[in-house]
Amino acid sequence: ANATAEADILQLQPGVYRLQTIQTDARGPTGLPVISSSITIRGESDLTTVIQRDPGSQPFRIFHVAAEGILTLENVSVRGGLLFGVQNGAGLQNFGVANIQNSSITANGIVFGSGGGIHSTGTLTITKSLISQNDALVGAGISSEGTLVMSNSTVSDNIDGGGIRTSGPSVIRNSTIAFNAGFDPPQAGGIAHSSSVLE
Repeated sequence: ANATAEADILQLQPGVYRLQTIQTDARGPTGLPVISSSITIRGESDLTTVIQRDPGSQPFRIFHVAAEGILTLENVSVRGGLLFGVQNGAGLQNFGVANIQNSSITANGIVFGSGGGIHSTGTLTITKSLISQNDALVGAGISSEGTLVMSNSTVSDNIDGGGIRTSGPSVIRNSTIAFNAGFDPPQAGGIAHSSSVLE
């Protein structure tokens, strides 16, 4: 899909897609090829279509979006990404454009680093989605240094680095931020922000 000139849609059948090997080591090990074009990955629902690192595999993140990449996730669950060392984005690392729609980013973790669920320096849009049970030193659920727009979504039960850390322009509408925790060093449990607008 990266090699084609047009935008591509990958339609996944219901099931658990287990990643077992590292496909690239661009800015940290990643289980899928770097997204460098416009790609939509669409499942049946986030309850039935799951993309995950196989628990027995070595540590790696699930998705990496390059600066020129556009990734849209629809009706899928992304889980089990794991990184050691000073790495970012165990579920998804975004340098380009990432659109998360009707999807779940859950149970991803980093021993040191930012964005257990999602780390973004590009443009990140989250709609009707769940970011939950992720773990990182900073921004356990979401760490955004770029533009973040989130609506009708839930960020919950993320630990160590709190729910959301944002240092870029951010708008959060009609969303729930609950039961997140910031521990050592002290982190904001819900939202740590410098330029967010909450609606």
